[in-house]
Amino acid sequence: MLNIKKEIAKTSALIMLGAFVFTFISCSDNDNGLAPYAGSSNLSTIKVEEGTFLPKVTWVGGYASIIGANVGEHAILDTSIVWLIKSSSNDIKYPLQFGTVPTGAQNIISEVNGKPKTQLNEDNTYTYWVVKDYMWDQLSKYKGKVLTAAPASQKEMIVADGDTIRLSSEIFTVTTQRIDRFINITSVSTFGRLGVIEIVNPVDTLGAIIRWTVSQAGVTDQKISAIGITNGQQYIATEVLWEAWSEQTTSEGNVYGKKNVISAPVHLGDKFDGVKTFYEMPAEGLVRGNNYYLWIANENWDGKGRTRVTNYYAYITFKVM
Repeated sequence: MLNIKKEIAKTSALIMLGAFVFTFISCSDNDNGLAPYAGSSNLSTIKVEEGTFLPKVTWVGGYASIIGANVGEHAILDTSIVWLIKSSSNDIKYPLQFGTVPTGAQNIISEVNGKPKTQLNEDNTYTYWVVKDYMWDQLSKYKGKVLTAAPASQKEMIVADGDTIRLSSEIFTVTTQRIDRFINITSVSTFGRLGVIEIVNPVDTLGAIIRWTVSQAGVTDQKISAIGITNGQQYIATEVLWEAWSEQTTSEGNVYGKKNVISAPVHLGDKFDGVKTFYEMPAEGLVRGNNYYLWIANENWDGKGRTRVTNYYAYITFKVM
């Protein structure tokens, strides 16, 4: 009797172990992200990466069958489309980087006469949208119409309403975002006898570009001997951010600001041969929302005056947004 009980216990243990192993293997085989399936949870919360011209797009609600992006504030099947891909089932995975066509998907932008881009542009607004449950056959009938999310009371998946197509939130999500990687220069005013200063909106990570045209009577050299920038709309010694002066070594010691060696254009924070930088430009550069005062001078400046009528001196004020 004892041996029979031992055999029964042994058999039960083996059955439980087998069940555990089967469960573990089943879970392991499926633990690789969301499965592509129809009738999955509703789409929502589309998220677009910021600070890049090739953003990654992520959404909640399972895999998708159509991804699109338009220039402007509307999802619409027309020439404003810059990215449009589809799949024959819900198997487009997230995150998905702008412009890519994943395995199993097709680029269908030509079907709406869209204009594909290799990357997005600064200071432009884009609308990104995602559709699931393979609705392209139905949507493609509504070219030129705006795609919007339907109110919760709408029971149908797609409803045409004039120039608008309302799609159920179960299958559609959309968001609009502006590309604003670089600062914008506004409220620019330039003053001074030495000449006219120009500051150009930055188009790269080097920051704003400074140019000038020397126009003071009797001055022919377009180079300058000193340049600097401070916080505020007037020169404040305690608010200096960056300041660089020409440097000469003489028998009597070093002389600063008395030799024209700096040529335009320059980036804020640049280093120059024969120039001593007394204040290094902060690593964060110009800050949005702040006002700034930038000045230049040539070798004949007295090193003190900073008014509009000071000889051999000029300045510019501006705001960063």
